[in-house]
Parts: sequence; C-alpha cells; structure tokens
Amino acid sequence: MPANTPTRVASLIRLYRRLERDTLTHLRQHSAEQAARIDELEAQVQRLQRDLGNAEMAAEMWHQVAFDAAADHDVPIGVTRDGQVGIVTASEVTA
Repeated sequence: MPANTPTRVASLIRLYRRLERDTLTHLRQHSAEQAARIDELEAQVQRLQRDLGNAEMAAEMWHQVAFDAAADHDVPIGVTRDGQVGIVTASEVTA
C-alpha cells in the first residue's frame, strides 16, 4: 500500500470536497424537483376537491328535482340494483 504522501493526501481531500459538492448539488436539484412535484399535486388535489364539490351539488340538485317531480305526479321512483334510477312498480319493490 502506498504511503500517504502530502500530495496524495491533498488529492484525496480535493476529491472528497468535489464529491461532497456534487452530492450537495444533486440533493438541491432533487429537493427542487420534489418541491415542484408537491406543488403540482397540491394544485391537483384542490382541483379534484372543487370538482367533487360541484359533482355533489349537481347530484343533490338532480336528486331533489327527480324526487320532487315524482312526488308531484305521485309516481314511485327508485334505484335498481345496477344503479339506474327510474319509475318502479309495486312488484319491483323488495324488502
């Protein structure tokens, strides 16, 4: 094994500092990328929450309109097992 000469030690110190600097640069870049990704995801969450609120309001409005119309015309409506809403007859109603 070669002796640790001053030149060799200085070279190792320079190499270590360079690796340290490169690692720090890489970590800063990675942190910036992650911050941008977090910002994108937070914006997406806000859009999806807004869309969900709009969908819930639309569903509630449709529900109210449909059941008001059914009540006004004395027509029974219900939901089938496959999720369809429509007029039901007494024979279709199950417990």
